[in-house]
Amino acid sequence: MKCRNERGGRRAQWIRIAVMLVLAAGVAWFCLKVWRQGFRTGYILAAVFQVCALLLTLWFFLLRLKVGPAEISLTPAEVPVGGEVCVTWRQPFNRRVRVRKAAIKLVFAELTGTGGGKGSRIYGEETVVRQVEQVDREYGAGEELVLSGRLQVPPTGMHSFKSEDNELSWDVQIMLRIEGWKDDFMVYRRALKVLPRIGR
Repeated sequence: MKCRNERGGRRAQWIRIAVMLVLAAGVAWFCLKVWRQGFRTGYILAAVFQVCALLLTLWFFLLRLKVGPAEISLTPAEVPVGGEVCVTWRQPFNRRVRVRKAAIKLVFAELTGTGGGKGSRIYGEETVVRQVEQVDREYGAGEELVLSGRLQVPPTGMHSFKSEDNELSWDVQIMLRIEGWKDDFMVYRRALKVLPRIGR
């Protein structure tokens, strides 16, 4: 299965739409506050709102300046317990960057729910089971990071499972950290269906 950053592309579209809506709402709010409460109070409230929106816009703009659209190949989409999934990640860069860490992770998550209705709570724990990574490398404009690996579900691992109160799930996550960024950026995330091993 070859996909062109499905989750990342959709997320980027939603971020752009959200930013435009926030900016439009900020302008409308500013006009309303000025009309109702006078310039001073309306200006202060709207200014705070607009600054937050502008910071979000700036962050997204700077991100897109450095990082191009990723291309990820993941096969197969379903594996048995003990099986392997092959992942190849090609990440182009629009500007010179230093990659502090790039990683492809196989993550196991266990979610447990308690109670029901409005009082219900969900507790979760994620464990990185397998990981392929590359650290501290510089890329020039137009160059691309290429990282691939075979991630095996442990032979003693659990298969995917979901019930009303519990869920066991597997994900393939691709993370990127560039010099100057405080946190990792999730480039891609896809659920992996792990089937029970035959004869187990």
